[in-house]
Amino acid sequence: MVSERFRCPHCGVSLTKSPMAHILGQAHSYVVFSSRRTVTCPGCGGAIDAKRMIDGEYDEKEPVSSGCGILVAIAVIVAILAWIFG
Repeated sequence: MVSERFRCPHCGVSLTKSPMAHILGQAHSYVVFSSRRTVTCPGCGGAIDAKRMIDGEYDEKEPVSSGCGILVAIAVIVAILAWIFG
């Protein structure tokens, strides 16, 4: 899934995609509406490739929750209950 946020490949500043860029990324398509093929980073002024940005190559990686913390909490609760009632 394409993220709404991406990082500048030059300076790493976190930026938000335009609604149109986000929708195009979700549709896995790229349409050139103008001659601009780059977006300028407001942080460093570097040119960001619009197609790569839309395709999600610069997207921020969202942390993946493995559920390990929940399993540990359940195991602790079960151990306490087993100790109390066991």
